[in-house]
Amino acid sequence: MPLKLINAGGSLTFSAVVLATLWAVKSIAAAARQRQNTAASSSTQQGGQASKYAFCITPTALAWLVQLQAVPYFVVDVRQADDVADNPLPNWLQGALHIPESQLAGALSAPFAAWTSAAAAAAATAAGTAGPDNDGDSAGQLGSLVPTPHHLLVLIAQNEQQQAAAAAKAAAAGYDRVAVLEGGASSLQEATQHAAAGEAAMQAQQILHRDALALLLDLAALPEDLYLQLSDSLALQLQQQQQQQQQQQPGSPCAAEHEEAAAADGPAASSSEAAAAAAVPVLQGRRVLVLDVRRHDERTLYGAIPGALHLPVDELPSALLLPASHFSHRYHFEQPGCGDVLVLQSRQSARAHWAAQLARDAGWKHVFVYAGGVRNWQLSLAVQAYSAYQQWQPPPDPEPFVPCQPDVAAGAAQLQQLGLAALLLEQHAPLQQYQQQQQQQQQQ
Repeated sequence: MPLKLINAGGSLTFSAVVLATLWAVKSIAAAARQRQNTAASSSTQQGGQASKYAFCITPTALAWLVQLQAVPYFVVDVRQADDVADNPLPNWLQGALHIPESQLAGALSAPFAAWTSAAAAAAATAAGTAGPDNDGDSAGQLGSLVPTPHHLLVLIAQNEQQQAAAAAKAAAAGYDRVAVLEGGASSLQEATQHAAAGEAAMQAQQILHRDALALLLDLAALPEDLYLQLSDSLALQLQQQQQQQQQQQPGSPCAAEHEEAAAADGPAASSSEAAAAAAVPVLQGRRVLVLDVRRHDERTLYGAIPGALHLPVDELPSALLLPASHFSHRYHFEQPGCGDVLVLQSRQSARAHWAAQLARDAGWKHVFVYAGGVRNWQLSLAVQAYSAYQQWQPPPDPEPFVPCQPDVAAGAAQLQQLGLAALLLEQHAPLQQYQQQQQQQQQQ
């Protein structure tokens, strides 16, 4: 029987890495490791082995994947035709493939010629578009219409049983990168809401610029006068936040005094205090990990920002769920903790933005995106700028640039604005020691 592909709606084809997975869990509130173990167990019960980089993709992450085209992927609707008709995929998923779960094994194992012939019929409606900066994966092209092991398969199923069976078949067909949509087809409405948020939601992410990252990585010197200025400002900020916390404790003397003062001073004081209470929390005593989420070939060919650790974006969700010993054995650095500060960087920023969403979905709270990527680093010729390219395409020549110096003052100002100044100062001298010296001087 010839292979038939039905376009089910949604932008299809982009760039980069294939993945593998098992089945999704009902709730994102369930513990992350428990979700992974349950999914693996389900896939095994279906007679298959879980994909190497299997994970559940949330509706938000799927919406961002489609918008950013962060990696090469295919969305595959594995529901029966009647279920698709009752609950069709939204317009923003135009281009997705409809391959019922019962036919998935044969389709994924079909010869290339059969895929090419079937895909040609669906090509007219496969209207994929490139993300805002293409980030080295989608390269502004529609991409291949034939799934390969380089692609991430995102499976949308009707129920967990169908989801598990489809994931097991994809793994058996050699797909290492398989994601199943958390909540299945019933979560499509939520995904559509996130897709509609689009650029506004992306801009809400915590953004780090080059000068600030250079300081965090200790790649730029912090002058003594700037250090002292930051220390004084930070000490005052910590004192104000401590006072706010005391004032917010119900029944405390400070709270009563605060209420009396607010009533006496009038609306202006209240609004001022409200603004101060909304200040960014100061992060202290935490590890800072800069994760380079590009592909292996990019990092090898064009260099890496000194101090940046390597964890490809398509491996990130499954990696964060690994036991700590397995993680360190595979990636050669200590697994990030939920309290650590993560800075994600890629060639430009598309993959970094998507990686940040994946990390938040996994429970990480202090997540930042280095917006410039290695293409805009330009502090050293050891880290080369380059244009986007697919993994299976010839690598482009490096782009010439003249190395520049970081703006230390601008970088320090941004770190303070984001609540990261304490982490910078801790690299140079213990902040607590400095604060004690200041207190002693005041007492004298």
